[in-house]
Amino acid sequence: MYRSALLISTAVGLTVAAGGPVQGLPKKLPHDGSLKQRNAQHAPNAPAKPARPAQPGRGGALKMSQTFIFQSDQTETLQSGFTLDSKASIGCRTSCVIEVQAQMDFASYYSYDSVALCPVIDGYFTGGSCFFENIPAGGFHAVTLLTSQSVGSGTHMAEMYLYAIAPAYLGRRQTDYHVYK
Repeated sequence: MYRSALLISTAVGLTVAAGGPVQGLPKKLPHDGSLKQRNAQHAPNAPAKPARPAQPGRGGALKMSQTFIFQSDQTETLQSGFTLDSKASIGCRTSCVIEVQAQMDFASYYSYDSVALCPVIDGYFTGGSCFFENIPAGGFHAVTLLTSQSVGSGTHMAEMYLYAIAPAYLGRRQTDYHVYK
C-alpha cells in the first residue's frame, strides 16, 4: 500500500518536473476570418421584439379565410443587415392564426454568408426570432420558411424582413400570408 502511493506521487512529481512551467493560452485568439453567427433579434436596429405573449388556444378545425401573396422575379442586391421585403395589413373579426410561407432564392460570393428570414407580426418575431440558413458561395439557393402565429381580433401588421450577415443577392421569391379562422 505504501509502495503504490509512493509510485503515484513520484510519477506526478516527475511529470510536473519534466513538463516545466505551464504556458497559458493568449488572452485573445487571433481572428480566423470567419464570422460568428449571432441571433439576429439582438442585432442593432432589429425590427421587432424577441417573443410574443402567449395567446389562448382555440379548439376545433381552422378554415382559411384570406391569402395575401407577394412575389417577384427581379434580382436585387442585399446589403448586410435588415431589409423589409413585404408587408400586409390583415384584419380579423375574431381571433385567428396567421401562417407565413416563404421561398426565396439567395446567392453570395462569400463562403461564410448566412441569411435569415424574419417574419414579424404586430412587432414580434414569430417563433421568437429569425430563421438562419447558411448559403454556399456561388449560384442561387432556395431558402424556405413555414411558421404561424395566433393573434386576437383586430387589425394586424404582417411583415417579412430579410437579414444578411454579408452582402448577398436576392432572386425569385414569394411570400404568402394565409389567415385561418
